[in-house]
Amino acid sequence: MLWLIPLALLPLPLLLNPYQQYVVNLILVYVPVAIGFNVVVGNLGLLAFSNVAFFGIGAYTTGVLMERVGVPWWAAVPPAALMGAVAGCAASVPALRGVRLFYLAIMTLALGELMRWVYIRWTPVTGGSFGMAVHKPELLGWVLDSDYKNSTSCSRWS
Repeated sequence: MLWLIPLALLPLPLLLNPYQQYVVNLILVYVPVAIGFNVVVGNLGLLAFSNVAFFGIGAYTTGVLMERVGVPWWAAVPPAALMGAVAGCAASVPALRGVRLFYLAIMTLALGELMRWVYIRWTPVTGGSFGMAVHKPELLGWVLDSDYKNSTSCSRWS
């Protein structure tokens, strides 16, 4: 029954202005990170703060594969997810070895800060604090270049 929710939200871009569409897109990007954090902290009761580091690893892997290797975005997402999963498994080794409570929190916070430092300092790969420019992805011949596409089918904002 949950699969009906995306179908119900499909016409949403036609009903929103560009700023509202931008906010909805940001929500859709960060909700999986929040769900992962909720699973670890809320359901498991562990203080682990490295979820954003794994999100960044996946994002930069996608960007590097798309821009430097020339892989299309739909083919770059699975290896990026795999890289995030491998980093998560590597970071979970201390938790499996019995590190708990505040020590686990400090270790995972340190991993998140280390990855933030890497993202900023590894300028040849990540672009440093200026970020990485990635070409615009395409979906069925439609360039996904903005949060809102002003089309002729919806004359509300034209």
